[in-house]
Amino acid sequence: MTISSKKTLVLHIGDPKTGSTAIQDALATNRISVNGQLPFYNSKLAHNVIVKHIRNYEGEKPESKEQAKTALTKMANGIANSKSDVCVISAELLADISASRFKKIYDEFFAPHVAELKIIAYVRPHISWILATFGESLKIGNFKGDLETFYNSRMKRDNIFPYHARFKEWQSVFGDALVVRPFSRQLLVSQSVISDFAETAFGADNYKIADLELLDRSNVSLGLEDLIRISFLHEFVEHKPWIFRHHLGWEVHRVIGLMQGRDGKKAAPKTKVQIHKELAKTAQKRFLEDAKLMDRDFFSETPFLTAALEDAVRSACEVPQSIAPEEYFSDSEMRTLTLFSEMFASAFEKQGEPWVRHFEDLRIQTRAKSLSEN
Repeated sequence: MTISSKKTLVLHIGDPKTGSTAIQDALATNRISVNGQLPFYNSKLAHNVIVKHIRNYEGEKPESKEQAKTALTKMANGIANSKSDVCVISAELLADISASRFKKIYDEFFAPHVAELKIIAYVRPHISWILATFGESLKIGNFKGDLETFYNSRMKRDNIFPYHARFKEWQSVFGDALVVRPFSRQLLVSQSVISDFAETAFGADNYKIADLELLDRSNVSLGLEDLIRISFLHEFVEHKPWIFRHHLGWEVHRVIGLMQGRDGKKAAPKTKVQIHKELAKTAQKRFLEDAKLMDRDFFSETPFLTAALEDAVRSACEVPQSIAPEEYFSDSEMRTLTLFSEMFASAFEKQGEPWVRHFEDLRIQTRAKSLSEN
């Protein structure tokens, strides 16, 4: 039975590497209000666990299926019983779930409690997405190698590209409920993905954002040197489960952000991750048709993906960037990196997986402390 027939569910489906963390931070820390009321956002970070529940619910194992059903029912009941008429689910990993699969879950668990559904997705230029995802993969220990190796391996297995076929399916299944926005700073509302999301989700005159400037810079970008440092550390814990490496990478990222925040002038030199020209031309050729179709069908008023491919080729470096640490660090720093990586790996072995929760809690505490102090 529906508790309120007025509820609007805003489903934010990413994509990955399109400012999802910033949006989730704003929602989880209650920095966005809608008509003076906080939207219901029942998560300390993101709702990506919903993807696991969907897969288990579709699976063949009765115990996992029942657990997933319980979890999805709990999420839906949270929306039904919330005091707010506006509820938000943000899970960028839904990029891995087809629209038709999600529709079945939505109809069974969520639709009975919702009067209106809005689905918001962001699209990042193809080559920019590749660079960002490469950096993320180094950070969380999912990949070891250079950009070209990453590109070749990722293009063989990823379902994120092409954009057009995936978003056309979401459009065909959900119709006008889907809004696809450009993840390009000059095209975002107030050049902020948080402002853009709030205006798209709640309407131009209906929302307020507290601490916007601080939220916008909360997720510092990492330079190539720091990514190499983190990747070096991952070599010493590569036998650990992926969830451990994921949170370890984010913990190092958090500490780097704190160091830069304390004294930006003393921040370590930051080399921007770049694609080299030959690979950029290869990627342009591969994604050009997809970019044209997206510009035509989703961004006809502000086409930007085709031009972004041209810009990426034009601004590409001539020689591939090395990721060998010895090319960036002195013998002394290499010794220090090795020493502390060995020490950290030994410490992690002593306490096992509780480190995962510890790292996650530190992220939440740091975010809350930073926002309260400012």
